[in-house]
Amino acid sequence: RGESVQGQRDQRVEEDAGEGLRELLDDPPRWLRDQLDRCRTNPALIKPTSSTISYQFYGTGERWREVRPYVEAFLRCGADDRDEGV
Repeated sequence: RGESVQGQRDQRVEEDAGEGLRELLDDPPRWLRDQLDRCRTNPALIKPTSSTISYQFYGTGERWREVRPYVEAFLRCGADDRDEGV
């Protein structure tokens, strides 16, 4: 039973992190918006960008693999319709 509770707790933490990452990408700070624009033209920058977001979000760049799917999904959806001045 303890593993079940721990598993549920881990899942909630994961869901909260995913929601936080989506929020960050939905309204990125200027530096991140600029970097995501660079990722669109140079996909080789996705990994280092994911590492940087991981560091900012989790306090370590080692969790970039968890961040990368969110970055890739954001880039696929395209945020080109964002206002440039915002």
